[in-house]
Amino acid sequence: WYQRRVRAVPLMDKMGRRTLMLLGQFFMIVSYIGLAIAQRIHYENQDGAKWTSPVSVVTIITFIIFFAIGPGSIPWLIVAELFTAEARGKASSLCVGMNWVCNLIVVLTYDQLKQSFK
Repeated sequence: WYQRRVRAVPLMDKMGRRTLMLLGQFFMIVSYIGLAIAQRIHYENQDGAKWTSPVSVVTIITFIIFFAIGPGSIPWLIVAELFTAEARGKASSLCVGMNWVCNLIVVLTYDQLKQSFK
């Protein structure tokens, strides 16, 4: 994903941050919908739905690519533009720390959420 993030930087200057963020979000939603449809068909027709596995892999890869182009890379780069040089280090540290805390919350609560939907 690092290579995609590096490629996103010139795209941000060319297309604009808002456009890339919206484009990334849109295709992430489309990928989720495609994955949900493929999984639903797979579980309903387990015998004749062998095509759903490759479709699921393609939708996940599509999601990862558009996440790296939009919501995955833009927030990391915007922090440096929003704050002055004096506050940039502290602001970046705070944002990165908050990102890791939110990721930790997702990891710690995933199993409970998964069990609640069964």
